[in-house]
Amino acid sequence: MTHHPNDRCFPLSTAMAVCFLCFLFFVGPVKGETWQLDLPGENASVEFHAEGSPSALHIKGELEDPQQAISGSFQIKDFKLTGKAQVLLDGFKTGIGLRDRHLKEKYWKTKDHPRATLEITALQIPRAFGTDSFEAEEAFQGTFTLHGQTTPVEGRVKMKGEGKILTMKFNFSTMVTAHKIEVPSFMGVTVADKVRVEAATTLRAMKEME
Repeated sequence: MTHHPNDRCFPLSTAMAVCFLCFLFFVGPVKGETWQLDLPGENASVEFHAEGSPSALHIKGELEDPQQAISGSFQIKDFKLTGKAQVLLDGFKTGIGLRDRHLKEKYWKTKDHPRATLEITALQIPRAFGTDSFEAEEAFQGTFTLHGQTTPVEGRVKMKGEGKILTMKFNFSTMVTAHKIEVPSFMGVTVADKVRVEAATTLRAMKEME
């Protein structure tokens, strides 16, 4: 009985083609490639936290509609993330309407400075990004612009990756007076100079076209 060569096994060229296609499908970011992550992403949120004295009152502000208030994008190249995130300040609510108006009109002056901007200049992304799942926490460096004043900022980011889906939770602090804003005071309560900011989002990385 005569066997055709194709009855015994795949030709070598076919096997190599299959392996190449698998490589293209599963491979993660290649050195030199740039991946774009557009904001706001899914489950986006931004909050600020401040303490008041003398009553030790905790003040929390959060975006009422993050999908409308957040814009910007990040880029990942050689497992380093950079980029800018912007937030419309008028989108924040603290739970008291008069306090919100006081904060935006007298202190933030949102008519002249409608947005706050966080620029990330240095954040290392785990090498599992793009191909595997991971959880990590890293420090980041950048700048924060508020009231038209830009200051250096450092903070922490908790990351969770599933392939090219990246969830990030940012945490950093800034000083109100560093942005040439008078320390806010409302109904006898003065807000502390230091304000903590938390932000989170889930983004899908897309390869930038050449």
